[in-house]
Amino acid sequence: MPAAVPVLVSWASGKDSAWALHTLRQQPERYDVRGIFTTVTSAFDRVSIQATPGTVLHLQAQRLGLPLYEIAIPYPCSNEQYEAAMAAFLERIRKLDERSGARHLAFGDLFLEDIRA
Repeated sequence: MPAAVPVLVSWASGKDSAWALHTLRQQPERYDVRGIFTTVTSAFDRVSIQATPGTVLHLQAQRLGLPLYEIAIPYPCSNEQYEAAMAAFLERIRKLDERSGARHLAFGDLFLEDIRA
């Protein structure tokens, strides 16, 4: 049997992210969830999509028992700034060792065509 795929889960802190994480964790033979990641608007210390306060975000990660990778973005944030922050995050996770890193990212909120693209 092939090894489980190491994956990081996009965590907007809402129900779609929670469901995606739950679904992956129900298949430990297929997926090895190694952490969650999200963008945080630095000026407000809030998850960019849901406006969840940073303190709540950290409690969620703690309760999930997963490392949290925060991607800081400014406010306002241009698309170029967002892409640069995401590129830096991807470079950061590429440098993680094999036990904690992942080459796959999972998203639970891809119903919008522009987000999927």
